[in-house]
Amino acid sequence: MDRATRQERKLRACVAACRKVGVRYGLGAKASKLSATPGTPFTRIDCSGFVRWAVYMASGGEVIMPDGSWFQEELARKQGFKKSTSESCLLKDGRVRLAYWKNKDQGGISHIALVLNGKTLESHDSRGPNRRTWSLDTGWMRDAEV
Repeated sequence: MDRATRQERKLRACVAACRKVGVRYGLGAKASKLSATPGTPFTRIDCSGFVRWAVYMASGGEVIMPDGSWFQEELARKQGFKKSTSESCLLKDGRVRLAYWKNKDQGGISHIALVLNGKTLESHDSRGPNRRTWSLDTGWMRDAEV
């Protein structure tokens, strides 16, 4: 099994573990510890908390991102992550992309998600962690910076 396939399986397992025990979205909610298992330690998680936790878990604890979508975007810039396009999120190439939605009214980032093989891995709304198909027809996805 190649590295990209292992990454995808691990990230999908993060979403599945949260959904299995009913983890929901909660503004400002984070995993109590990065190594926490969904359920008892955390029952709510926001978008940046989910990205931080899922990346940590999928990397076997090797990648630790900061908390907060603004800090995560700053880390990506400082680390020299290659800027991409919304169209590239449709690709099924095994690459994990970070997508940021900027709130034009507030001037800051309002949402962050991972995108892999044409689907998001994210925590949002009242649903909590799940996956959605990336679509250029959806306005909020068009505004993403990847």
